[in-house]
Amino acid sequence: MSEDERDRRLIEDYLPIATINELAQREKISRPGSHPSKLHLWWARRPLAAARAAVYATLLAANGHDPEEDAGLFAELCRWDASETALRRARAEILAANGGRPPRVLDLFAGGGAIPLEAARLGCETTAVELNPVAHLIERCMLEYPQRFPGLAEDVREWGHRWVARAWERLADLYPPIESGPGQQELFDQKAKERRPFGYLWTRTVRCPNPALPEHRVPLVRQTWLARKKGRYIALRPVVDRGRLEVGWEAVEADSPTGLGFDPGAWSKRGEASCPICGAMVSGDHVKAEGMASRLGIAPLAAVVLKPSGRGRDYLAAGSYPLPDEAECR
Repeated sequence: MSEDERDRRLIEDYLPIATINELAQREKISRPGSHPSKLHLWWARRPLAAARAAVYATLLAANGHDPEEDAGLFAELCRWDASETALRRARAEILAANGGRPPRVLDLFAGGGAIPLEAARLGCETTAVELNPVAHLIERCMLEYPQRFPGLAEDVREWGHRWVARAWERLADLYPPIESGPGQQELFDQKAKERRPFGYLWTRTVRCPNPALPEHRVPLVRQTWLARKKGRYIALRPVVDRGRLEVGWEAVEADSPTGLGFDPGAWSKRGEASCPICGAMVSGDHVKAEGMASRLGIAPLAAVVLKPSGRGRDYLAAGSYPLPDEAECR
């Protein structure tokens, strides 16, 4: 066997791409609360399943491996919640392949830290280099601080609870609880008789230029989408009361965009809109003139509340919840 053959790496001969892709996709869809991606949004984050597979296959020699057996090992090893048995086996193999010494892994463009993290989990001495200060801070919080400060996670958790409790003490009057009302029974259960919103959605309004009717307001909302996930599409549909010259809203949910029965994106564009009450066109120049004269208004659209389970969001259309006094629209 030549020296080149002895030094040939496993990644050069074999990788179960289909298995790794499946695990990476699964990781992307259902990330647990402890997943590093929850630490901070990084635009170029790499799947940890692929990073772990690449590190493992790069540090092992190609000879002496059975593809069928390796496929099963990769399937177990590259899961985010891989068993300690699989990790110990991989660490032992890597250590043996490097003469009993932990390999040194240097990543000169570490980015979100996927490769350094997985190299460290596989028992390597890892060095990460990154010029971008945001990515560098992410790496330090993920790779350095947990090792230097073992109790850091619990401290952050405790102070986070204190911060949330103190914030609610000061802001509770701005987010009054919402009690069950007509048409909202499905949003409440026996344990949740009331829901406290954690956010409100608003829109700017402008006076309609139509002189044939008494003064009324036109919402300048660009689109009314609230949720666009596969199997769950929610948007606000306008409810026009031409007698009172008012526009209300209702939250509509469907399994597909066409199931909503209207286009949530057919609203104002580039400052131009049409009045849903009388149909008059509202030009961008009119909106600018009203804004310069300080005559633009605001109107509520919806309140955002957590689901009773604590995971996911529900939306309540304006008119079905009390407005906080300080922010009440006039």
